[in-house]
Amino acid sequence: MAQKLRDRDPEAAFQAMDTATVLASQCIEDVSHAIRTMRRNDFDLDLALHNLIEAKSDRAVQVLWSIDLPQLSLTTSHQIYCVVKEGLINIQKHARASQVWFQAYTNDDRIILEFKDDGVGFDPDLANSGFGLQGMRERVRILHGSLKIDSALGRGTQILITLPR
Repeated sequence: MAQKLRDRDPEAAFQAMDTATVLASQCIEDVSHAIRTMRRNDFDLDLALHNLIEAKSDRAVQVLWSIDLPQLSLTTSHQIYCVVKEGLINIQKHARASQVWFQAYTNDDRIILEFKDDGVGFDPDLANSGFGLQGMRERVRILHGSLKIDSALGRGTQILITLPR
């Protein structure tokens, strides 16, 4: 594909390569930052999620959140952080929402993560090809939890994740 673009329009090919280089550098920096954050001895998942939500918020989408999680193992914290990050990225990329609600809390024996948006919704039965939800499901499965999606075209999406404590 790149070869065909180069042969037809060298300038467009160079622009595409420049864009790919910038995006790859941003991804590497994001991963490096996440790894540095997760390796800190004083890692605080609540604070990390707060900072993540602040970083992912923009003027077009109002994000309301409540986070109250206990100290968890580093492995569990890392998986939860990645699930929340992917959930927020999915909402930004696909939902066209104006408001997002996110909660993270525990009850007696469960960790509960809830996403809700007022976006365009989707058919959950047809949403198995993307990496976002697939990655979320895999991480939740690693933690022996469950992920439930309630969505339909035109009425937003709710995702409920329950994990053993």
